[in-house]
Amino acid sequence: MLSNLDPARVTDIILIRQISELYAKAFDESKPEILEEIFTEDAVFQSPNYRTEGRANIRALPDSVVRNKPFIRSRHYIHNQRVEFDGDTARATTYGIAKVLRARDGKTVLDIMAMTYHDSLIKRDGRWRFAERRGTLDWSEVRDVSAPES
Repeated sequence: MLSNLDPARVTDIILIRQISELYAKAFDESKPEILEEIFTEDAVFQSPNYRTEGRANIRALPDSVVRNKPFIRSRHYIHNQRVEFDGDTARATTYGIAKVLRARDGKTVLDIMAMTYHDSLIKRDGRWRFAERRGTLDWSEVRDVSAPES
């Protein structure tokens, strides 16, 4: 099956994985400008807690998340990804884990969330971007932890 892949599609698979990783970096390193590069102008983003449309509104998400659910730091890990192509559009399903340290009731807790992202992507001017990204929460766990000193 993989031996039948066109080398250009292998490159596309790598590029689509990279934008999934850049999405994680935008949140983990609080770099919302990255989101401008990986979403289309009219993109839609939906998660269990948010739904927003348009690149400018999506760019504001990292600050909004911090404001509404204060956290110390986060790490997003991208795992399995499956991509299906139709010309210059693609659908991807990506599994990942988000680990978020939060201060809660005088303690430090670790929220661990298993996520599945269902993405619609489009290739314009040689670049892949999310046209729609829909994240679903598969399960979560909260643990008390000791946070490192800043």
